[in-house]
Amino acid sequence: MFSFVVLKFANRIRQPLVVLVTLSSITAGCGQLGQDDSGPTQTDQQPVPPNVILVVIDTLRADHLSTYGYVRPTSPILDRLAENALVYENAFTVMSHTLPAHVSLMTGVHTATHKVLNNRWRYQGSHPLLAQLLKQRGYATAAFVAGFPLRAESGLDAGFDLYEDTTMPDGRLLHKVAGERITSHALKWLESQQEGPFFLFVHYFDTHFPYEDPPDSQPPFKVDQVLADWMSDAGISDIQIEDIAPTPIPLNGKPVDLPMLINAYDNQIHRVDHLIGQLLETLKRLQLDTKTLLIITSDHGEGLGQHAYYAHGLHLYEEQLRIPLIVRPPTTASWQPGRIESTVSLLDLAPTVLDLVGLEPPPASPGIKLPLAPSSGTPKGRSILAERRFFLPEGRKRRGRFAAEPTLHVLRGDNPMKYFLDGDGTEQLYDLSTDPSELHNLASQRPEQCARLHNDLQSLLEDRTADAAIVEQKMDEQTERALRALGYIR
Repeated sequence: MFSFVVLKFANRIRQPLVVLVTLSSITAGCGQLGQDDSGPTQTDQQPVPPNVILVVIDTLRADHLSTYGYVRPTSPILDRLAENALVYENAFTVMSHTLPAHVSLMTGVHTATHKVLNNRWRYQGSHPLLAQLLKQRGYATAAFVAGFPLRAESGLDAGFDLYEDTTMPDGRLLHKVAGERITSHALKWLESQQEGPFFLFVHYFDTHFPYEDPPDSQPPFKVDQVLADWMSDAGISDIQIEDIAPTPIPLNGKPVDLPMLINAYDNQIHRVDHLIGQLLETLKRLQLDTKTLLIITSDHGEGLGQHAYYAHGLHLYEEQLRIPLIVRPPTTASWQPGRIESTVSLLDLAPTVLDLVGLEPPPASPGIKLPLAPSSGTPKGRSILAERRFFLPEGRKRRGRFAAEPTLHVLRGDNPMKYFLDGDGTEQLYDLSTDPSELHNLASQRPEQCARLHNDLQSLLEDRTADAAIVEQKMDEQTERALRALGYIR
């Protein structure tokens, strides 16, 4: 158990320092946190609110972390961290696209409300971002971003004193930046933030294709029988990469087959896990871990060949929808570590952080505070609404089976039944308790159940959808080149 220091904000009892690490959620109140009156007492001076560090590991599906039971030891650092943390078993994103998901993460607002529906669009600031609210609270703010979709021009930079994206000092705009550079710059900034409070956002893009190993690196995993067995269990042993990817996916600049790509994906996870270890070591050395709540999550997952698709954005099956979420309290807090079965959403992160630092969450947010105590049972009644809505540049036509049309919505909650509604009215229904791979569509066999879930989905969508019309945004040539390099445009 951790000892605990009580801080007081806005006449309410709050907990100290918050750190978020994203690889995409939190729900229920601070009243669940333990308190220890034996710690230091506050003076009449204004107490320093908690620091916040948010680290997002882009394109990381939960079930490829050994922390979540994967057959390979891809995340030894996170495995050890999880022993003294809260691990959320059922955390979900709201859209499997980087920028829309991050806007939802940073605002607590659904994509249907903020209406950033594509990586090439710009967030216009219809709802305050987490950095803006924390800056108003007196926080120093910095972001180190590794992926082109989150470049400063995306609008996600609002509220940050420092926002380093994929623009190099010589003016070149890269489509991705190596995690080693991101970590080095973030740690250097941390060294200058001893007084606090601060908000640090660290974004890793190494697990997003195209995969690129650092020079002279020796990745730990090879294509082996362990991987072959996993692929067999997933039903993808005989799939050819050209049949499941809308664009070629190179590895270190060379075309490869599906086992080599999945192996590379696992190696990139291990690489980022090591970099997170450097962050944890620095926090400890600077004695910031005593004031830091650490949250690790992602924005969305990756197909890896399941449902005849390698990438993300096209489908809303579990491999793209379910994300990891690990929360470690300050080392002085008295939280009880453990696993949490409750269904939680990416939308829950911003409301939880704001609550922990003594601020009210934005009224437009449908997110709720994360449960901050381990649980064995699964509370009933929470449903997550996810969607896919793509828009091509003016004059473009959709083509091929990888075209993301029509619109797709999904209802995923504590109930084992997962419901899909396509824009043309096509329905899918899966019983995840007996069919976790979502291979057997039960919609035609259970029309009454589909009708009930259809009504539930429509009610949630109506509640989330903003009155403002969707305004399609044009894309410049530089953006098109970068998104093409990342596989978003054919």
